[in-house]
Amino acid sequence: MAQETPPPLPPDSLQVVHKDTVTILKKDTVQTLQDDTLKATKNKWDIFPFVYYTPETQFAFGLKAIYVQKFAGSTAKDRPTSYPLTLTYTTQKQIIVNANADIWKQHNAVHMQGWLGYSIYPYFFYGIGNDTQEEAEEEFTSRIFDAYAQYEKKVFGNVYVGGRYEFRNETIPTVTEEGELIKGEIAGSKGTRASGLGPVMSYDTRDHLYYPRKGAFHQVSYLLFNKALGSESNFSRYRLDLRKYIGIKRSVLAGQAFYNFTTGDTPFQYLSYLGGGNVLRGFLEARYRDRHAMVYQVEYRMPLFKRMGLVGFAATGQVVHSLKDYSFNDQHLAAGSGLRYRLNPEGMNVRMDVAVSKAGNYVYFSVNEAF
Repeated sequence: MAQETPPPLPPDSLQVVHKDTVTILKKDTVQTLQDDTLKATKNKWDIFPFVYYTPETQFAFGLKAIYVQKFAGSTAKDRPTSYPLTLTYTTQKQIIVNANADIWKQHNAVHMQGWLGYSIYPYFFYGIGNDTQEEAEEEFTSRIFDAYAQYEKKVFGNVYVGGRYEFRNETIPTVTEEGELIKGEIAGSKGTRASGLGPVMSYDTRDHLYYPRKGAFHQVSYLLFNKALGSESNFSRYRLDLRKYIGIKRSVLAGQAFYNFTTGDTPFQYLSYLGGGNVLRGFLEARYRDRHAMVYQVEYRMPLFKRMGLVGFAATGQVVHSLKDYSFNDQHLAAGSGLRYRLNPEGMNVRMDVAVSKAGNYVYFSVNEAF
């Protein structure tokens, strides 16, 4: 299921060579000049296998290939461009294939993202609401083709403005007998086609793209899914993502507030949700769904030795049908810890997290941080 953010996942293979720092002594003043012009750039593919286990897929095996580069004329402060490709097959005969691009140009003044994905994947549906019960669980399989494209340009300071387009075509070949989806009364229960377009604005002061040690990333977006654009139904999605990173000696304290709101004839696949590897770890993906979701996460990241790191995290979230229903007394809580292995000097990590909640214990394996 595409999520925003869904997020890009590349191990770095980039080596940048700069001219030496020149120290000029003039009387009692020491002045250091750094030439930021890129002298040489080495680009290469990184290819590695992976294995993981989730309740949805059981054991999964795959291959990830990532190409990272900097364009000619780049400087030391320019962010790398990456092209990840992921192939996954599971013991439940599921297939996940996706390719995406994260492109930075004109000395970080232009940012472009793209995604193409195809999957045959199982999900669990518990109904709609913040208090759905475990006994309501029903399994369904989705066959999904999805894509998105996003373009942003720096307009002033660290503010980017642009647009985003999303497309998703989903069929549901199998559902649980005597479940809610088989009745066909829930929007999207027979599949959906969604096509949406809208503006996006970001504020980005992160010092690193993959492992920020300080700074902030804030993004607000609006997508209109409309029949005139090719959607089967008319609905809208509003999203606000606020992230802050604070360096504490060699460690990092990271926090996120994530809000997702929907209006209109929204298929259940596009309802706001909790759970998964990035949004409230400790619950199945989309364990809770409704029109609006609010999630708060905090994470403490610290080095252990060499390339190894340790993380502790906690999160809380809630979904509601109407904003007036939001309550601090009806939150879903989760916490956990994880290990990190740094792939390269850029700070891109392989992560393994173990999260605990009232729903049980869950293990996640992925590349890059949850936020």
